[in-house]
Amino acid sequence: MASLTERMTEAPAPAPEGLQLFSRISTAAAELNASRERILAVVRDQVRVPLEEIIRCAGDIAHPGPSGPSPDSVDRIRDAAHHLLLILDTTAATPSALAGSTGKLSSTQKVANAAASATKGSLLIVDDNELGTEILSQLLLAQGYAVQTSNSGETALVALQKGGIDVVLLDFNLPGMNGIEVLSRMKADQLLRDIPVVMLSGEEQSEHVIAAIERGAEDFLPKPFNNVLLRARIDSSLEKKRFRDHDRAMMQDLQLEQAKAEALLLNVLPKAVADRLKQGHNSIVDAFPAVTVLFADLVEFTSESARSSPAEIVRWLNMIFSEFDRLAELYGLEKIKTIGDSYMAVGGLPVPRTDHAEACAHMALEMQSSITRLNRENETTWRLRIGMHSGPVIAGIIGTKKFIYDLWGDTVNTASRMESHGTPEKIQVSEATYFLLKGKFNLARRGLIEVKGKGSMTTYLLQPR
Repeated sequence: MASLTERMTEAPAPAPEGLQLFSRISTAAAELNASRERILAVVRDQVRVPLEEIIRCAGDIAHPGPSGPSPDSVDRIRDAAHHLLLILDTTAATPSALAGSTGKLSSTQKVANAAASATKGSLLIVDDNELGTEILSQLLLAQGYAVQTSNSGETALVALQKGGIDVVLLDFNLPGMNGIEVLSRMKADQLLRDIPVVMLSGEEQSEHVIAAIERGAEDFLPKPFNNVLLRARIDSSLEKKRFRDHDRAMMQDLQLEQAKAEALLLNVLPKAVADRLKQGHNSIVDAFPAVTVLFADLVEFTSESARSSPAEIVRWLNMIFSEFDRLAELYGLEKIKTIGDSYMAVGGLPVPRTDHAEACAHMALEMQSSITRLNRENETTWRLRIGMHSGPVIAGIIGTKKFIYDLWGDTVNTASRMESHGTPEKIQVSEATYFLLKGKFNLARRGLIEVKGKGSMTTYLLQPR
Protein backbone atom coordinates (compact mmCIF):
# COMPACT_ATOMS: atom_id res chain seq x y z
CA MET A 1 0.00 0.00 0.00
CA ALA A 2 1.33 3.49 -0.90
CA SER A 3 2.33 5.79 1.96
CA LEU A 4 0.35 8.92 2.82
CA THR A 5 3.01 11.09 1.16
CA GLU A 6 2.90 9.03 -2.03
CA ARG A 7 -0.88 9.09 -2.22
CA MET A 8 -0.99 12.85 -1.71
CA THR A 9 1.72 13.31 -4.34
CA GLU A 10 -0.36 11.29 -6.81
CA ALA A 11 -3.53 13.27 -5.99
CA PRO A 12 -4.97 15.78 -8.53
CA ALA A 13 -3.44 19.25 -8.39
CA PRO A 14 -5.39 21.45 -5.93
CA ALA A 15 -6.97 24.76 -6.83
CA PRO A 16 -4.60 27.78 -6.70
CA GLU A 17 -6.18 29.02 -3.47
CA GLY A 18 -5.38 25.69 -1.77
CA LEU A 19 -1.68 25.47 -2.75
CA GLN A 20 -0.41 26.76 0.57
CA LEU A 21 -2.65 24.41 2.56
CA PHE A 22 -1.69 21.41 0.39
CA SER A 23 2.01 22.13 0.89
CA ARG A 24 1.60 22.25 4.68
CA ILE A 25 -0.34 18.94 4.68
CA SER A 26 2.30 17.21 2.50
CA THR A 27 5.13 18.38 4.76
CA ALA A 28 3.29 17.19 7.88
CA ALA A 29 2.63 13.77 6.27
CA ALA A 30 6.31 13.34 5.41
CA GLU A 31 7.35 14.29 8.96
CA LEU A 32 4.79 11.85 10.39
CA ASN A 33 6.11 9.04 8.19
CA ALA A 34 9.71 9.71 9.28
CA SER A 35 8.67 9.96 12.93
CA ARG A 36 6.93 6.58 12.67
CA GLU A 37 10.16 4.87 11.52
CA ARG A 38 12.19 6.61 14.25
CA ILE A 39 9.68 5.59 16.91
CA LEU A 40 9.73 1.95 15.74
CA ALA A 41 13.54 1.94 15.77
CA VAL A 42 13.65 3.36 19.29
CA VAL A 43 11.06 0.84 20.51
CA ARG A 44 13.02 -2.02 18.99
CA ASP A 45 16.27 -0.86 20.59
CA GLN A 46 14.70 -0.29 23.98
CA VAL A 47 12.80 -3.60 24.00
CA ARG A 48 15.79 -5.63 22.77
CA VAL A 49 17.92 -4.89 25.87
CA PRO A 50 15.47 -6.28 28.48
CA LEU A 51 14.57 -9.22 26.24
CA GLU A 52 18.21 -10.22 25.93
CA GLU A 53 18.61 -9.83 29.69
CA ILE A 54 15.61 -12.12 30.28
CA ILE A 55 17.10 -14.77 28.00
CA ARG A 56 20.49 -14.58 29.72
CA CYS A 57 18.99 -14.77 33.20
CA ALA A 58 16.71 -17.65 32.28
CA GLY A 59 19.71 -19.53 30.95
CA ASP A 60 21.58 -18.96 34.22
CA ILE A 61 18.80 -20.55 36.31
CA ALA A 62 19.92 -24.11 35.63
CA HIS A 63 18.94 -25.55 39.06
CA PRO A 64 16.40 -23.35 40.85
CA GLY A 65 15.89 -23.98 44.57
CA PRO A 66 12.74 -25.49 46.15
CA SER A 67 11.15 -22.09 46.54
CA GLY A 68 12.25 -20.87 43.11
CA PRO A 69 10.43 -21.10 39.81
CA SER A 70 9.95 -24.49 38.15
CA PRO A 71 12.17 -25.39 35.14
CA ASP A 72 9.09 -25.38 32.89
CA SER A 73 8.26 -21.82 33.92
CA VAL A 74 11.82 -20.67 33.23
CA ASP A 75 11.75 -22.34 29.80
CA ARG A 76 8.44 -20.66 28.93
CA ILE A 77 9.77 -17.25 29.94
CA ARG A 78 12.93 -17.74 27.93
CA ASP A 79 11.03 -19.00 24.86
CA ALA A 80 8.59 -16.08 25.00
CA ALA A 81 11.48 -13.61 25.17
CA HIS A 82 13.22 -15.36 22.36
CA HIS A 83 10.13 -15.24 20.13
CA LEU A 84 9.63 -11.53 20.78
CA LEU A 85 13.26 -10.89 19.93
CA LEU A 86 12.92 -12.85 16.73
CA ILE A 87 9.84 -10.81 15.79
CA LEU A 88 11.85 -7.62 16.33
CA ASP A 89 14.61 -8.92 14.05
CA THR A 90 12.05 -9.93 11.46
CA THR A 91 10.27 -6.59 11.38
CA ALA A 92 13.59 -4.75 11.35
CA ALA A 93 14.80 -6.70 8.32
CA THR A 94 11.51 -6.81 6.42
CA PRO A 95 8.93 -4.42 7.94
CA SER A 96 6.14 -5.72 5.73
CA ALA A 97 7.00 -9.38 6.12
CA LEU A 98 4.59 -10.09 8.96
CA ALA A 99 0.95 -9.16 8.58
CA GLY A 100 -0.73 -8.31 11.87
CA SER A 101 -0.10 -9.71 15.32
CA THR A 102 -0.84 -13.30 14.33
CA GLY A 103 2.42 -13.66 12.42
CA LYS A 104 0.60 -15.17 9.39
CA LEU A 105 1.59 -14.28 5.85
CA SER A 106 -1.02 -12.77 3.57
CA SER A 107 -1.92 -14.64 0.37
CA THR A 108 -0.21 -11.96 -1.73
CA GLN A 109 3.01 -12.30 0.25
CA LYS A 110 2.88 -16.09 -0.02
CA VAL A 111 2.71 -15.87 -3.82
CA ALA A 112 5.59 -13.37 -3.85
CA ASN A 113 7.69 -15.56 -1.54
CA ALA A 114 7.00 -18.66 -3.63
CA ALA A 115 8.26 -16.85 -6.72
CA ALA A 116 11.31 -15.50 -4.89
CA SER A 117 12.22 -18.92 -3.46
CA ALA A 118 12.90 -20.18 -6.99
CA THR A 119 16.20 -18.29 -6.89
CA LYS A 120 17.21 -19.52 -3.42
CA GLY A 121 17.40 -22.86 -1.65
CA SER A 122 14.82 -25.11 -0.02
CA LEU A 123 15.11 -25.38 3.77
CA LEU A 124 13.75 -27.88 6.29
CA ILE A 125 13.29 -26.58 9.87
CA VAL A 126 13.17 -29.41 12.42
CA ASP A 127 11.97 -28.11 15.81
CA ASP A 128 9.10 -29.09 18.12
CA ASN A 129 8.51 -25.48 19.24
CA GLU A 130 5.58 -24.54 17.02
CA LEU A 131 5.61 -20.78 17.67
CA GLY A 132 9.35 -20.43 17.17
CA THR A 133 9.23 -22.57 14.03
CA GLU A 134 6.36 -20.49 12.62
CA ILE A 135 8.16 -17.21 13.20
CA LEU A 136 11.48 -18.52 11.82
CA SER A 137 9.84 -20.02 8.74
CA GLN A 138 8.07 -16.76 7.94
CA LEU A 139 11.28 -14.81 8.41
CA LEU A 140 13.05 -17.13 5.93
CA LEU A 141 10.12 -17.12 3.51
CA ALA A 142 10.21 -13.33 3.51
CA GLN A 143 13.90 -13.51 2.56
CA GLY A 144 13.16 -15.69 -0.48
CA TYR A 145 13.80 -19.24 0.75
CA ALA A 146 11.40 -22.13 0.27
CA VAL A 147 10.62 -23.56 3.71
CA GLN A 148 9.27 -26.84 5.07
CA THR A 149 8.85 -27.64 8.77
CA SER A 150 8.88 -30.78 10.87
CA ASN A 151 8.30 -31.23 14.61
CA SER A 152 10.15 -34.53 15.12
CA GLY A 153 13.17 -36.45 13.88
CA GLU A 154 11.06 -39.26 12.44
CA THR A 155 8.91 -36.97 10.28
CA ALA A 156 12.01 -35.03 9.23
CA LEU A 157 13.65 -38.17 7.83
CA VAL A 158 10.46 -39.00 5.92
CA ALA A 159 10.42 -35.49 4.42
CA LEU A 160 14.11 -35.74 3.49
CA GLN A 161 13.58 -39.04 1.68
CA LYS A 162 11.12 -37.29 -0.65
CA GLY A 163 13.96 -35.08 -1.88
CA GLY A 164 14.16 -31.40 -2.75
CA ILE A 165 15.78 -30.21 0.51
CA ASP A 166 18.99 -28.18 0.27
CA VAL A 167 19.71 -27.32 3.93
CA VAL A 168 18.38 -28.65 7.25
CA LEU A 169 18.04 -26.42 10.34
CA LEU A 170 18.00 -29.07 13.08
CA ASP A 171 17.26 -28.51 16.76
CA PHE A 172 19.24 -30.52 19.31
CA ASN A 173 16.31 -31.13 21.64
CA LEU A 174 13.56 -33.10 19.91
CA PRO A 175 10.97 -35.52 21.31
CA GLY A 176 11.92 -39.15 20.73
CA MET A 177 14.83 -39.13 18.31
CA ASN A 178 17.04 -36.16 19.21
CA GLY A 179 18.94 -33.95 16.80
CA ILE A 180 22.24 -35.87 17.09
CA GLU A 181 20.45 -39.13 16.21
CA VAL A 182 18.76 -37.52 13.21
CA LEU A 183 22.13 -36.16 12.05
CA SER A 184 23.74 -39.60 12.41
CA ARG A 185 20.91 -41.21 10.41
CA MET A 186 21.33 -38.65 7.65
CA LYS A 187 25.09 -39.12 7.37
CA ALA A 188 24.66 -42.91 7.23
CA ASP A 189 22.22 -42.60 4.30
CA GLN A 190 23.81 -42.44 0.85
CA LEU A 191 21.02 -40.17 -0.44
CA LEU A 192 21.01 -37.75 2.52
CA ARG A 193 24.65 -37.61 3.65
CA ASP A 194 25.57 -34.58 1.50
CA ILE A 195 22.69 -32.34 2.65
CA PRO A 196 24.20 -29.59 4.88
CA VAL A 197 22.89 -29.52 8.48
CA VAL A 198 22.96 -26.43 10.72
CA MET A 199 22.34 -27.38 14.36
CA LEU A 200 20.13 -25.15 16.54
CA SER A 201 20.15 -24.87 20.33
CA GLY A 202 18.89 -22.58 23.05
CA GLU A 203 22.22 -22.94 24.85
CA GLU A 204 25.81 -23.13 23.70
CA GLN A 205 26.49 -26.62 25.02
CA SER A 206 30.02 -27.27 23.80
CA GLU A 207 29.82 -31.05 24.16
CA HIS A 208 26.70 -31.15 21.95
CA VAL A 209 28.26 -28.83 19.38
CA ILE A 210 31.45 -30.90 19.23
CA ALA A 211 29.44 -34.13 18.87
CA ALA A 212 27.41 -32.59 16.03
CA ILE A 213 30.46 -31.32 14.15
CA GLU A 214 32.17 -34.70 14.55
CA ARG A 215 29.13 -36.38 13.01
CA GLY A 216 29.17 -34.08 9.98
CA ALA A 217 27.12 -30.98 10.84
CA GLU A 218 28.09 -27.98 8.74
CA ASP A 219 27.55 -25.34 11.43
CA PHE A 220 25.89 -24.37 14.70
CA LEU A 221 23.55 -21.50 15.63
CA PRO A 222 22.64 -20.59 19.22
CA LYS A 223 19.22 -19.19 20.02
CA PRO A 224 18.17 -16.38 19.90
CA PHE A 225 19.23 -16.07 16.28
CA ASN A 226 21.04 -13.09 14.93
CA ASN A 227 19.22 -12.44 11.66
CA VAL A 228 22.35 -11.53 9.69
CA LEU A 229 24.30 -14.50 11.06
CA LEU A 230 21.39 -16.85 10.35
CA ARG A 231 21.23 -15.80 6.73
CA ALA A 232 25.01 -16.02 6.37
CA ARG A 233 25.12 -19.58 7.76
CA ILE A 234 22.29 -20.70 5.50
CA ASP A 235 23.80 -19.11 2.38
CA SER A 236 27.20 -20.63 3.18
CA SER A 237 25.64 -24.08 3.53
CA LEU A 238 23.70 -23.63 0.30
CA GLU A 239 26.89 -22.69 -1.52
CA LYS A 240 28.63 -25.81 -0.21
CA LYS A 241 25.76 -27.99 -1.35
CA ARG A 242 25.80 -26.44 -4.82
CA PHE A 243 29.52 -27.20 -5.08
CA ARG A 244 28.92 -30.78 -3.94
CA ASP A 245 26.04 -31.23 -6.37
CA HIS A 246 28.20 -29.86 -9.17
CA ASP A 247 31.10 -32.14 -8.24
CA ARG A 248 28.75 -35.13 -8.07
CA ALA A 249 27.29 -34.32 -11.49
CA MET A 250 30.79 -33.92 -12.92
CA MET A 251 31.84 -37.24 -11.39
CA GLN A 252 28.79 -38.99 -12.83
CA ASP A 253 29.53 -37.54 -16.26
CA LEU A 254 33.15 -38.65 -15.91
CA GLN A 255 32.11 -42.17 -14.91
CA LEU A 256 29.68 -42.31 -17.84
CA GLU A 257 32.38 -41.25 -20.29
CA GLN A 258 34.80 -43.71 -18.70
CA ALA A 259 32.25 -46.51 -19.11
CA LYS A 260 31.80 -45.57 -22.78
CA ALA A 261 35.55 -45.59 -23.32
CA GLU A 262 35.79 -48.95 -21.53
CA ALA A 263 33.05 -50.44 -23.71
CA LEU A 264 34.73 -49.10 -26.85
CA LEU A 265 38.08 -50.56 -25.78
CA LEU A 266 36.50 -53.96 -25.11
CA ASN A 267 35.00 -53.90 -28.59
CA VAL A 268 38.53 -53.72 -29.97
CA LEU A 269 40.54 -55.79 -27.49
CA PRO A 270 40.00 -58.81 -25.25
CA LYS A 271 39.35 -57.77 -21.64
CA ALA A 272 42.53 -59.37 -20.31
CA VAL A 273 44.58 -57.50 -22.92
CA ALA A 274 42.70 -54.22 -22.32
CA ASP A 275 43.43 -54.49 -18.58
CA ARG A 276 47.14 -54.90 -19.25
CA LEU A 277 47.09 -51.94 -21.63
CA LYS A 278 45.43 -49.74 -18.97
CA GLN A 279 48.12 -50.80 -16.49
CA GLY A 280 50.76 -49.26 -18.70
CA HIS A 281 52.00 -52.21 -20.78
CA ASN A 282 53.12 -50.67 -24.07
CA SER A 283 54.15 -53.87 -25.83
CA ILE A 284 51.80 -56.85 -25.52
CA VAL A 285 52.94 -60.00 -27.36
CA ASP A 286 52.28 -63.53 -26.09
CA ALA A 287 52.92 -67.06 -27.34
CA PHE A 288 50.13 -69.62 -26.96
CA PRO A 289 51.10 -73.27 -27.55
CA ALA A 290 47.59 -74.62 -28.14
CA VAL A 291 44.60 -72.77 -29.61
CA THR A 292 41.98 -73.40 -32.28
CA VAL A 293 41.44 -70.83 -35.03
CA LEU A 294 38.12 -70.59 -36.89
CA PHE A 295 37.46 -68.86 -40.22
CA ALA A 296 33.99 -68.44 -41.75
CA ASP A 297 33.12 -67.00 -45.15
CA LEU A 298 29.87 -66.16 -46.93
CA VAL A 299 29.91 -68.05 -50.23
CA GLU A 300 29.49 -65.99 -53.45
CA PHE A 301 29.05 -62.83 -51.43
CA THR A 302 30.73 -60.68 -54.10
CA SER A 303 28.33 -61.72 -56.84
CA GLU A 304 25.32 -61.43 -54.54
CA SER A 305 26.33 -57.96 -53.38
CA ALA A 306 26.55 -56.71 -56.97
CA ARG A 307 22.76 -57.06 -57.17
CA SER A 308 22.08 -55.23 -53.89
CA SER A 309 22.40 -51.66 -52.66
CA PRO A 310 25.30 -50.74 -50.33
CA ALA A 311 22.87 -50.09 -47.47
CA GLU A 312 21.29 -53.50 -47.92
CA ILE A 313 24.69 -55.24 -47.99
CA VAL A 314 25.76 -53.57 -44.76
CA ARG A 315 22.44 -54.46 -43.17
CA TRP A 316 22.86 -58.16 -44.03
CA LEU A 317 26.46 -58.30 -42.84
CA ASN A 318 25.56 -56.54 -39.60
CA MET A 319 22.71 -58.99 -38.96
CA ILE A 320 24.85 -62.09 -39.65
CA PHE A 321 28.01 -60.95 -37.87
CA SER A 322 26.04 -59.71 -34.85
CA GLU A 323 24.67 -63.25 -34.51
CA PHE A 324 28.21 -64.63 -34.75
CA ASP A 325 29.36 -62.18 -32.05
CA ARG A 326 26.61 -63.47 -29.78
CA LEU A 327 27.76 -67.06 -30.33
CA ALA A 328 31.41 -66.15 -29.68
CA GLU A 329 30.43 -64.63 -26.34
CA LEU A 330 28.20 -67.61 -25.55
CA TYR A 331 31.00 -70.14 -26.06
CA GLY A 332 33.79 -68.01 -24.61
CA LEU A 333 35.69 -67.45 -27.86
CA GLU A 334 37.54 -64.32 -28.87
CA LYS A 335 36.48 -62.57 -32.04
CA ILE A 336 39.64 -61.36 -33.77
CA LYS A 337 38.29 -59.47 -36.78
CA THR A 338 36.09 -59.41 -39.85
CA ILE A 339 37.57 -59.03 -43.33
CA GLY A 340 34.90 -58.16 -45.85
CA ASP A 341 32.52 -61.13 -45.68
CA SER A 342 34.92 -63.28 -43.60
CA TYR A 343 34.77 -63.79 -39.83
CA MET A 344 37.71 -64.90 -37.67
CA ALA A 345 37.56 -66.19 -34.08
CA VAL A 346 39.85 -68.16 -31.80
CA GLY A 347 39.50 -70.39 -28.75
CA GLY A 348 42.15 -70.68 -26.05
CA LEU A 349 43.39 -67.09 -25.74
CA PRO A 350 44.06 -64.60 -24.24
CA VAL A 351 43.05 -66.86 -21.33
CA PRO A 352 44.25 -70.42 -22.09
CA ARG A 353 41.70 -73.26 -21.92
CA THR A 354 42.00 -76.97 -22.63
CA ASP A 355 38.65 -77.30 -24.46
CA HIS A 356 39.42 -74.66 -27.10
CA ALA A 357 38.70 -77.05 -30.03
CA GLU A 358 35.38 -78.17 -28.52
CA ALA A 359 34.26 -74.56 -27.98
CA CYS A 360 35.07 -73.72 -31.62
CA ALA A 361 33.23 -76.83 -32.81
CA HIS A 362 30.10 -75.86 -30.89
CA MET A 363 30.25 -72.35 -32.34
CA ALA A 364 30.80 -73.60 -35.91
CA LEU A 365 27.74 -75.86 -35.74
CA GLU A 366 25.64 -73.02 -34.29
CA MET A 367 26.85 -70.65 -37.02
CA GLN A 368 25.53 -72.98 -39.72
CA SER A 369 22.23 -73.35 -37.88
CA SER A 370 21.96 -69.55 -37.52
CA ILE A 371 22.46 -69.01 -41.28
CA THR A 372 19.71 -71.56 -41.99
CA ARG A 373 17.36 -69.79 -39.59
CA LEU A 374 18.14 -66.29 -40.92
CA ASN A 375 17.56 -67.49 -44.51
CA ARG A 376 14.19 -68.94 -43.51
CA GLU A 377 13.12 -65.79 -41.65
CA ASN A 378 14.28 -63.35 -44.34
CA GLU A 379 13.78 -65.44 -47.52
CA THR A 380 17.48 -65.28 -48.41
CA THR A 381 19.92 -67.90 -49.70
CA TRP A 382 23.18 -67.14 -47.92
CA ARG A 383 25.59 -70.07 -47.56
CA LEU A 384 28.47 -70.37 -45.11
CA ARG A 385 31.82 -72.14 -45.42
CA ILE A 386 33.85 -72.78 -42.24
CA GLY A 387 37.38 -74.06 -41.60
CA MET A 388 39.28 -74.83 -38.35
CA HIS A 389 42.82 -75.77 -37.37
CA SER A 390 44.56 -76.19 -34.00
CA GLY A 391 48.12 -75.38 -33.00
CA PRO A 392 50.45 -72.69 -31.59
CA VAL A 393 50.13 -68.96 -32.40
CA ILE A 394 51.67 -65.61 -31.51
CA ALA A 395 49.15 -62.97 -30.40
CA GLY A 396 49.60 -59.29 -29.68
CA ILE A 397 48.74 -55.67 -30.37
CA ILE A 398 49.95 -53.91 -33.47
CA GLY A 399 49.69 -50.18 -34.15
CA THR A 400 49.75 -47.18 -31.83
CA LYS A 401 46.53 -45.34 -32.73
CA LYS A 402 44.06 -47.57 -34.54
CA PHE A 403 45.58 -50.65 -32.96
CA ILE A 404 44.17 -54.18 -33.26
CA TYR A 405 44.72 -57.47 -31.49
CA ASP A 406 45.85 -60.03 -34.07
CA LEU A 407 47.30 -63.54 -34.48
CA TRP A 408 50.32 -64.79 -36.43
CA GLY A 409 51.77 -68.16 -37.27
CA ASP A 410 51.30 -71.22 -39.44
CA THR A 411 48.21 -72.22 -37.47
CA VAL A 412 46.41 -69.10 -38.67
CA ASN A 413 47.39 -69.74 -42.31
CA THR A 414 46.32 -73.39 -42.15
CA ALA A 415 42.94 -72.50 -40.59
CA SER A 416 42.39 -70.01 -43.41
CA ARG A 417 43.20 -72.75 -45.98
CA MET A 418 40.73 -75.10 -44.27
CA GLU A 419 38.03 -72.54 -44.93
CA SER A 420 39.03 -71.52 -48.48
CA HIS A 421 39.52 -75.18 -49.60
CA GLY A 422 36.27 -76.31 -48.00
CA THR A 423 32.80 -76.69 -49.48
CA PRO A 424 29.72 -74.52 -48.96
CA GLU A 425 27.55 -75.32 -45.92
CA LYS A 426 30.30 -77.56 -44.52
CA ILE A 427 32.76 -77.29 -41.64
CA GLN A 428 36.22 -78.56 -42.61
CA VAL A 429 38.80 -79.29 -39.90
CA SER A 430 42.44 -80.31 -40.01
CA GLU A 431 43.78 -83.59 -38.69
CA ALA A 432 45.18 -81.76 -35.64
CA THR A 433 41.70 -80.48 -34.74
CA TYR A 434 40.17 -83.89 -35.55
CA PHE A 435 42.26 -85.60 -32.86
CA LEU A 436 41.08 -83.04 -30.29
CA LEU A 437 37.41 -83.60 -31.20
CA LYS A 438 37.51 -87.36 -31.83
CA GLY A 439 34.96 -89.23 -29.75
CA LYS A 440 33.15 -86.05 -28.73
CA PHE A 441 31.66 -84.90 -32.06
CA ASN A 442 30.42 -86.49 -35.28
CA LEU A 443 33.27 -86.24 -37.82
CA ALA A 444 33.48 -87.71 -41.32
CA ARG A 445 36.81 -88.25 -43.11
CA ARG A 446 37.00 -86.22 -46.32
CA GLY A 447 40.35 -87.62 -47.33
CA LEU A 448 43.47 -86.12 -48.86
CA ILE A 449 43.18 -82.71 -50.51
CA GLU A 450 45.76 -80.44 -52.05
CA VAL A 451 46.20 -77.32 -49.96
CA LYS A 452 47.98 -74.29 -51.41
CA GLY A 453 51.36 -73.85 -49.74
CA LYS A 454 50.88 -77.01 -47.64
CA GLY A 455 50.66 -79.88 -50.11
CA SER A 456 48.44 -82.91 -49.43
CA MET A 457 46.51 -82.84 -46.15
CA THR A 458 43.99 -85.20 -44.61
CA THR A 459 40.89 -83.29 -43.59
CA TYR A 460 37.59 -84.05 -41.89
CA LEU A 461 34.08 -82.66 -41.99
CA LEU A 462 32.34 -81.74 -38.72
CA GLN A 463 28.77 -83.02 -38.93
CA PRO A 464 25.68 -81.93 -36.96
CA ARG A 465 25.03 -84.18 -33.95
